[in-house]
Amino acid sequence: MFRQDKFKALVLYFLRLAGGKVKGRTRLAKWVLYADLEAYRSRGKSITGDLYVRETHGPVPAHFYDVLDDLKESGLLQETLEPMDEVMVVVYSLKSPGEIAGLTEEEQRIARKVYEESRDHTGARLSRETHTLPAWKYAEPGDPIHIAELAITDEETYQRYQELLEDIEDSDRDVLEILKVLQKKPSP
Repeated sequence: MFRQDKFKALVLYFLRLAGGKVKGRTRLAKWVLYADLEAYRSRGKSITGDLYVRETHGPVPAHFYDVLDDLKESGLLQETLEPMDEVMVVVYSLKSPGEIAGLTEEEQRIARKVYEESRDHTGARLSRETHTLPAWKYAEPGDPIHIAELAITDEETYQRYQELLEDIEDSDRDVLEILKVLQKKPSP
């Protein structure tokens, strides 16, 4: 289930980690993605609860632009354009460096890990890395992608996952149950 409060807190936390300023919309979107993936892999659920959408530059959180708009309207976030490498880049800045609440210590640890591992990466590099995810590769532009699908990193497991989904007639079946079956089923 989508958690707008967690999503907002995660964006603000990344901005704080980055010294109050993040250059590039793609970098910020990928940090959210990687935090959700890390949380899903370590605890079985993402931080934001958001779906992702297959876009040209990789999977993007479905509510990404809405959350950024809400943060701007509430006066917590400022969006400007700055030149970078001969192009104009969107820059997000914290308007108020006050307390950022809403994330557990574990979620903050996950966000710090993602930030530390990728803070020097460009948005283009982070985007290219997401293009290796089978769920992104096989989705059609604009298709929604669940975090459980994005968490699958190898093609064989992803193909088995898709086959299982096709065999399921009961659409209410939980994606987590499918992944449990995949983890128990030995590879051919």
